[in-house]
Parts: sequence; C-alpha cells; structure tokens
Amino acid sequence: MPASIAGRLTAWFCASAFTLVLVAAFVLYDAVRATVQWTEDQVLEQHLIEIRSLLQTSKPDTAMIAHELSEAADGPRQVLIRVLTNLPDLVLTTPDMDKRLPATRFQTPAPSATPHYETITENGFRFRAHSALVPLQAEGWPKDTVVQVAMDTTLDDMAIDRFRDVLVTVILLSGALCALVGWFIIRRQLSPLRRVIHATASIERATANERLVTAGLPTELAHLGLEFNHMLDRLEGAYSRLRQYADNVAHELRSPINRMLLNVEVALSKSRDEASYRDVLENTRDDMQTMAQIVDNLLFLARADSDEVQLQMEPVRLAEEIANVHEFYSALAQEKGIELQIRTDPELVIVGHAMLLRRALSNLLSNALSHTPPGQFIDITAHRDGDSVVVAVADGGDGIEAEDLPYVFDRFFRGDRSRSSSERRLGLGLSITKSIVAMHHGLIAVVSTKGAGTRFSMTFPASMRAHG
Repeated sequence: MPASIAGRLTAWFCASAFTLVLVAAFVLYDAVRATVQWTEDQVLEQHLIEIRSLLQTSKPDTAMIAHELSEAADGPRQVLIRVLTNLPDLVLTTPDMDKRLPATRFQTPAPSATPHYETITENGFRFRAHSALVPLQAEGWPKDTVVQVAMDTTLDDMAIDRFRDVLVTVILLSGALCALVGWFIIRRQLSPLRRVIHATASIERATANERLVTAGLPTELAHLGLEFNHMLDRLEGAYSRLRQYADNVAHELRSPINRMLLNVEVALSKSRDEASYRDVLENTRDDMQTMAQIVDNLLFLARADSDEVQLQMEPVRLAEEIANVHEFYSALAQEKGIELQIRTDPELVIVGHAMLLRRALSNLLSNALSHTPPGQFIDITAHRDGDSVVVAVADGGDGIEAEDLPYVFDRFFRGDRSRSSSERRLGLGLSITKSIVAMHHGLIAVVSTKGAGTRFSMTFPASMRAHG
C-alpha cells in the first residue's frame, strides 16, 4: 500500500532537518577542534617568544630561563620546554621532560622556515609540539640554539570529547524531535485537505447541489476546490440533460407505441373487413417508421458524440449540393406557396462528406419550410468569408422566441409545440445538423427576431482535411 502524503512529507522533513542538524554539528565540532588547536598553538608560540627573548640577550640568564621553564610546567596546561645546544653542559629543560617526551620525537627545525606545529602521542599522552631554531649573539653560547616547546593536551582532549558526547546526544534527540515536530506541523497543514475529503465524501446524489466551501483554504486547495465545484456543475448539468434526454426519448417512443397498441386493440375488439385491417397495418407501419427514425437519429448522435463516425473526406462543390437540395424541396415549397431563392458562388469547394453536408442543409431547409408561412421566401446562400466558407438558410417566418434561442440545438427541443406535434417532427434535426458541422470542424449559429424571420449559418474552414 502506498505511503500517505503525511507520512512521506514527515519522512522527507525529518530526513532534511536531521541532515542539516548533522552537517551543522559536524561543522561545529570541527570548528571547535580547530579553535582549541589554534589556541594551543598560540600558547606554544607565546612561550617560544618568551624563551627567545631571554636567549637573545647579550648575556642570557640561565637561572631566569630555568625559572620560566618551571613556571610553564606548573600551569594547568603543563607546557614543556627544552633548550638544546651543542654544549653538553648547556641544556635547559623542564623537569621529567626527557622521560615524557624525548627530544628525538620533535622534527628538526629548518632555518627561516614557516612555523610548524605537530601533534605527538607518547606513552598514551597527546602533546601539541613546536620547535624553532633561535640564533644567538651572546658570548659563550652557540650560534644556533634549538628550542622545543610542547603542551599536554589532556584537558583539551577531555573537553572536546565531552563536547562530542553532548553533540551526539543533541543529534539523537534532534532526530526524534524533528520527526515529532514534522508530524505535528504537516498534520496541521494537511487538516484543510481532510476537511475537503470529508466534504467530498458527504456529497451524494441527493446532495449533488452542494458545493465545497473554499473560503479559508490554502491557495492550492482553494484552486482544487474551485475546479471540483466546476466539475460538479458540469456533472450536474450533464445529469440534468441526461435525465431530460431520457424523459424525451421515453415520451417520443411512448406516443407511437401507444398508437400502435390502440390500433391493434381496436382491430382485435371485433371482426372487421380487409380494408379496416389494412388501414390498421398502415398506421402501425407509419408509427414503426417513426420509431425507427428516432432510433437511427439517436444512434447517429451517439456515434458523433463518441467520435466513432469515420468520414471519407473529398472535395465537395457547394453549388451543386445546394442545387440538389433545392430541387428536392422545390415541389414542397411550391405547394406551400413559399419562394426558394439561391445565391451561391459556383467555384466554392470545401473538403467534406457530401452526403452529410446534404443532410445538414436538408435539415435546415426542412426546418425553414415548417416555420415559414405561405407567401414568404427562403434564401439559401453560400459565400467565402476570409479563410472560411459560410452556408446560410434564412426565412421570412415568424422567428424564434428569445428565450428559446439557447435551446434550439438541444435534442427533442421544439419551439412551436402545437405545429411540431401535428407534423410529427422529432426535434432532432438541428441537433444532427450541429453534429455534422462539428464533424467538419465548423460552427453553426442562429440569429432570429420574433416576427422577422430566422437565419441559420454554417461556417466551414475554406481548406479542411479529413480527420480520423
């Protein structure tokens, strides 16, 4: 099972903080050691300067030098000093220094060399040591004298070891403290996320209209909450449309089914002649054709929505397709007393599916014929508009109510219920037209004024390529 975000964040926080503490402790420990060693070197240098000042007089006082050696050894740091000459009877040294730290353990100093400090371990004791060549001018003294200075670092080593132990304890405690503080901070910072989880878990179908309260949430979670609310809005709208869609399908199918049942029940209620039975069968056939048309249209829309329709695109001459549709509907228009007018550019060509484009244009023209009174006109135009081609169908009918315009492309929507019901219109034509236009990467729009007619326009790219 994957670790929780809180667990992973706590682990990363603890590891990062502990690493910083560890690095800081290491740097601090190293700095303390270097500082202590520097202090030791300064003490050695100071004693060397004092001995050098005593030796470089015109007449060095051996008693004074011996006293200085004794005082240095009596201090808490136990500084050991040895003055070596090439005269056997002229060797000055701290008592017992030869036993504790023989002269051979020191490096031989070089003339005018940079001061060299070293650490010497002898008989289990550590010493910080330094030797220097001191030139003399006094009579009876050798020209060059070696001064060896060493300091017992036992106390300093004990202090550093104690500091190290305290530092290790602090490091171990800081690891546990980092884990505890990290867990507390991260859990507190993630509490808004738990509130969001609780709020989302409480949203059910009965409370789908509820939304997350984003006030007071951190910026990141506020954005997440807003997007989640937008998703709920879309889902609620989709669910509402699906429910309305199901109701419309049930209503559309119920009417022909009820008519078929009624016709069959009437036919079976008593014996009838052949003409009566034929009439019942013809009515039943009409209702079945209506149902088949509904199912075919719904199947086409479903496939169009899921991008399952694979179109074979080819150049289509719009003037020819418009002329074919005009010829098909001209008789019906003449019967209704409606004038069909065509204004097209014979050179207009787009890449598309000819049959679907004819179906889209037929749907618009059929819709216009259904809503245009006798004596009016229907104008079909096609022209280029920049990089686009616009095909429009305008009528001089009654127009569409302003409140109905946003829904004219919805499935099963009918603006004029009485006329649509009498003509058995399904309310799917404009939805199918919109899907066909979308398949051709186009846009469809409607402009209408009540009492002044309606204009539907389909806009296609002037140069399209097949998709899918």
